[in-house]
Amino acid sequence: MELSLQRGADLVARGGVVVYPTETLWGIGGDATRQNVFGRVLAAKGISEPRPVPLLAASVDVALEIVRPVPGLTARAREFWPGGLTVVVPPIDQHLEHLVGPEGGLGVRVSSHPVATALAAAAGGLLLSTSANRTGEAPPRALAEVAPEVLAATDGAMEWSGLAAGLPSTLLIYDGGWRVARVGAVSVAALRRVLDEEGMVL
Repeated sequence: MELSLQRGADLVARGGVVVYPTETLWGIGGDATRQNVFGRVLAAKGISEPRPVPLLAASVDVALEIVRPVPGLTARAREFWPGGLTVVVPPIDQHLEHLVGPEGGLGVRVSSHPVATALAAAAGGLLLSTSANRTGEAPPRALAEVAPEVLAATDGAMEWSGLAAGLPSTLLIYDGGWRVARVGAVSVAALRRVLDEEGMVL
């Protein structure tokens, strides 16, 4: 079932799980603070054991409010958000502990896609954001590429005819210093330029 923006936002606000577009790939998610939503998203992807899942914040300010103010984070956020950069930093919001990885980091991004941003706002500011594919399969660039079994495990997919860029977000982890864990939509050169301006090293 394809959902209007209003219908999708209503579902997410009530704890539903939807498939939605971002500027990088099509994603699956719902209210990031709800444990049952987290479980449904993992099940839709065919994942049986809990594992960390990143989230989209409705704005830069919301993103910065839920994580620790580690060195260089604000400069990076103001430069690359909204956009294709996910940072992994320690959270301060205890309602998000189920999304934290074994090393204590939470993946956070602010999307530039209007649908994803509207859904994040409907979710109270924080939307689960993982690619809408079965684990081990290629992530989808369009709704038509989302596997039927993924769609069947959700409450519907958002109406959107555009094509995502196809690159995942660049993944940048802070663990006492910054390191790139995955190169994607934001180049390492662009990240290094911002860090150099802050007097830091990538």
